[in-house]
This record gives sequence, C-alpha cells and structure tokens, in this order.
Amino acid sequence: MASKPRTRSSTGSTSKRRQAQPHTQTQTQSPKQKQQSAASKSKKPPAKSKSGNGERKSQPRNRSLERNRVAASKCRQKKKEWLSDLEANKIKLEKQYKSLHGEYKELLDEIRNLRTF
Repeated sequence: MASKPRTRSSTGSTSKRRQAQPHTQTQTQSPKQKQQSAASKSKKPPAKSKSGNGERKSQPRNRSLERNRVAASKCRQKKKEWLSDLEANKIKLEKQYKSLHGEYKELLDEIRNLRTF
C-alpha cells in the first residue's frame, strides 16, 4: 500500500501548541535577583559514586594525602630550623657590628687626639 502524504491544516500544528500554553507576563528582574536566581540554578549536590568500589578509589588518594602530610611536616620542620639558624646568625652579626662600631669610634677618637698635637 502506498502511503498518503500528510497534509497540515491551515492553522498548522505549531500554532495549536502555542495556544495550549498559558500566557505569562514577563517580569523584569533586578540585577541582584538575576544573580540570586543564577546562583540557585548553578548549585548542584555533590556527585555520588555510582560504583560500589569507592573504597578502592579512595586508597590511592589517602596514600597521596598521607605522603603530602609527611612532606608538609618535614618542610615545616626544615623551615623552623632555617629560621633558628638565621636568628642565631643575626645575633652573632649584631654582636660583631657592636664590637666593630665600638672599635671604629675608638679609632676616630685616636685620630682626633693625634691631630690636636
């Protein structure tokens, strides 16, 4: 059997669909309201693992996190040692500066005394 070509009514099927939808008035939103509505649309709940092997996937992550904790602790310890060495060096240099500055003043006084003769 040969199929007949379908014919559209004069109003068309799309116009009927448009008429079936209720007409709503468009309201203008303030920028703040637009931001709030956009923010509420973008918030999604955290994705859940569909597979039951969540524990196996978290093991490498846990190992990585533990290595990172150890490395961070080691780094903090090295920084403390470096700072204490720096502080000790500062104290030593301050003492040396005071000693040299005192010697400098003594030498200046000696030069003045020699010029007055």
